Amino acid sequence: MTITQILLFLVAATWCVSYGWAMRGTLLGGEKGAMLPGCIMGILLVIFSDSDVLMNNWHIVAAVGLMAMSFGGNETYGETIGLALNTKKGDKPTLFNKGTFGLCLKGFNWFGIAGGLLSFAFSVMTGKIYDTKAIIIFFILSLIVDNIGIQIFNKPYNKEKGKFPKIYFSTTRREEWGGNLLFLLKIIITAMIHSDYMTAIVALISALFGAVGWFIAIACYFYTRNPKKNGKLLFHKLSSKGHTEGWKLMEYTLGGFGGFGIALGFSLCSKTWYEHVEIIEKNGIWRAFENADTIFIILTAVSGLAVLLITIIAETKLAEKLKLKDSDYVLDSIERPFYNVLPLCLVLLGSTFTAHIFTLPILFLVAAMKCAFDRYKNFKHYPLWVVGLLIMTVLVFVWDIINKGFSMTATWIFGGVGYLLFEWIELFSPPKIKAIKTERKKGVHLFKLVNTATLWIPFHILVYTLFIFLLKYA
Repeated sequence: MTITQILLFLVAATWCVSYGWAMRGTLLGGEKGAMLPGCIMGILLVIFSDSDVLMNNWHIVAAVGLMAMSFGGNETYGETIGLALNTKKGDKPTLFNKGTFGLCLKGFNWFGIAGGLLSFAFSVMTGKIYDTKAIIIFFILSLIVDNIGIQIFNKPYNKEKGKFPKIYFSTTRREEWGGNLLFLLKIIITAMIHSDYMTAIVALISALFGAVGWFIAIACYFYTRNPKKNGKLLFHKLSSKGHTEGWKLMEYTLGGFGGFGIALGFSLCSKTWYEHVEIIEKNGIWRAFENADTIFIILTAVSGLAVLLITIIAETKLAEKLKLKDSDYVLDSIERPFYNVLPLCLVLLGSTFTAHIFTLPILFLVAAMKCAFDRYKNFKHYPLWVVGLLIMTVLVFVWDIINKGFSMTATWIFGGVGYLLFEWIELFSPPKIKAIKTERKKGVHLFKLVNTATLWIPFHILVYTLFIFLLKYA
């Protein structure tokens, strides 16, 4: 890569993943929200690989990015942020160091896994480093290693009896960062065993910037609430008047550093990366099962129905009626194989069907289900909204199957304008406007209350949208 290409790559990744991460926190959160910035990063890697073969099969890398970024979503961090922001006399954080360490650890795991799996995908696609057996073993072990990590680092846990692990950053929510830590180590060790040094390097650099990103992000949040030594807040004029929203500033910052880190990792390994791309250009994308999409379609359909059922149970009162003990944890544990491990394994073994399903259709599914069963609950004629969103979701999947996927541009734009529309439908709904008017009477008007969502994000999306035309068509 030339210096110009590297600089453009770093700028694009920083800006676009920053947007994706901020929208994650605005609309969805968790594993499902993280799918958007992961998909964005995958598309950018396809564009900057400068490969016609990959451009024609962009779904593969985008789907890997989508699933790779979602792995870290089980790392609850709301209360960990609370530790860092907990203040007493003199605005001194009582648990700032512990909270910040916890956030850096979780960012290290989250972005390390994402960067590592994206690099792993390029190595797999060459067909020269990993064979079918190695890939299957890798993903079987991922579930085992994840559980071992949770048992070692995140047990015992019983909030009713006050039993917590020795290292813990949350008191009311179960933590699972131990599973991701061992999973990240497994990615690096597997790469080293197979002499896949690019994957090990990209994983480590991505992890480092995930940790640094959290450190700077929480500092930004803290100093928009607490004065610095000079007595001023960060962005003092705006912050003092309530025009900044610390949580959103934190998310923009973390996403930007995370995207920059993954892009930097690939840039520093650009020689090896481009060697992989040359092999892919020459031989095509390696597939373990060239003509086995029928099997993959059946498995994907079964897992898709299971995920839909799990989502409906998790987002309604069915869990209570079924008397599921610790239902959120049980359902999250069941979701992980279907949203992450199984489809990612299928994609890397050669299922193009799974790849294009796990781009725009899945992005639509998770957003629509969140809105249908949570965000739009207070809407007038709520049942009609649920039915309408379910019908639209089915139509998106049907269109995708018939046409063998949406285009890269359509997916990119949907991740911006489409997600913003989902958010704005609620933001400017009558119940929300009524709540905003109530707040306004207390001296907090609309743009002070949610200005980063209503003002900055549309601008962010505008530039983000321009990037796809600049990068793809220029």
